[in-house]
Amino acid sequence: MSQCQEPVQAPLSTCGTGNTLTSNVTINNGDTYFSSGGSFSNITMNGGILEFCGPVTITDLNFNSGAMIINSIASVIFNGNFNVGGGPIQYYNFGSSTFNQANFSVQGNSNFIYNESGATITLNGAIVIFNNGVLINNGTINGQDVTVNSGSICLGPNSVISMNNIRNDAVNPISVPSGSACATYKSTFEGNNPITATSALNVCQQPGATNPATAAIGAATVTANCSSCATLIPIDLVSFDGNILNGRATLYWKTSSEDRVRGFIVEISSDGKRYNSLAEVAAKNRGAEYQFSTTISGNTFFRLKMVDLDGQFKYSPVLVLKTDFHTNQILLFSNPVMGNTAQLQVYVSREQSGKLILMDVWGRVVQTRPVSLNAGINTIRLDLTLIKPGIYHLSYAGPDQIRSLQMVRL
Repeated sequence: MSQCQEPVQAPLSTCGTGNTLTSNVTINNGDTYFSSGGSFSNITMNGGILEFCGPVTITDLNFNSGAMIINSIASVIFNGNFNVGGGPIQYYNFGSSTFNQANFSVQGNSNFIYNESGATITLNGAIVIFNNGVLINNGTINGQDVTVNSGSICLGPNSVISMNNIRNDAVNPISVPSGSACATYKSTFEGNNPITATSALNVCQQPGATNPATAAIGAATVTANCSSCATLIPIDLVSFDGNILNGRATLYWKTSSEDRVRGFIVEISSDGKRYNSLAEVAAKNRGAEYQFSTTISGNTFFRLKMVDLDGQFKYSPVLVLKTDFHTNQILLFSNPVMGNTAQLQVYVSREQSGKLILMDVWGRVVQTRPVSLNAGINTIRLDLTLIKPGIYHLSYAGPDQIRSLQMVRL
């Protein structure tokens, strides 16, 4: 099933190229900026390209025109003001975006928001689509309220829009060109015109929500007392790691349970934005371990598309394997670390077992993680859910002597 396409394809930029983002910067036509992580304020875009490649917080943004790209390994939080100008404005979300504004608007037929399959946009306020603005969603959008005055919304297969209140005054603004999509609401669904001309849009009326306005439903399929749009894929993914040796990447993943699962589609990307299917590994339909190898050149992004027998699917977290790496080293993909997971790489000269040790500034051990490492570059995720913000010392204890590093947890 094909997904909704963006009106203009994302620029072919690469994380780490261009100027490093700082606070109080103005980005103009022809400029390229990026950030791998941090907090910044007072950013103005009058054109150009801004790409985020890690966890970033932006306070006060004037987005007058240009292209903003949230990479699949990035999570970006927008605080303060998010002012949208006349455009053209192109917003590409391949990772996670959170908007903490009371109101957010998409307006003008040259302005659009694109949300990739497997990506998430969270709106902690209201979104208004008017003056022919365009919203393209192949992933998940969660928000408070959405109002459509004019414009268009394209929903890809298995995509979800979840809101408290929905209001539609446009004529059939939602299209679902392939498969089916879902819109859920917790309180009200109002409007004077039909929201769609296709029955492929499933409307989930949550318990306690009022009945949808008859004029607003159109051809949509409405389910009352529906708990959520969530597609339940009967699989529990425990881990997804990998390593590189002599230019060959090997992926390892483990499940604790599977039921009616067709398989795992291994997807690959060179830039963290566009993924292609590489191969499909058949499911064992029980808790199991899997392995897949392929030749790579340069830094490479991987993810698993887990598909059940009904064709429903969900994605694993993104795994990045970096080749520009030195022996006997620990590398953090983002430091400081935002969120509850630190993704790191460890290079060892031979197969071995050891443990990662996290200590606070007083030398107290706050976490240990046993690891089994293959010769070469190993990618590991470290759960920081129980680790408080602060400065820590991350080291490895094992047969190889590896340089330790300082880690900052935000």
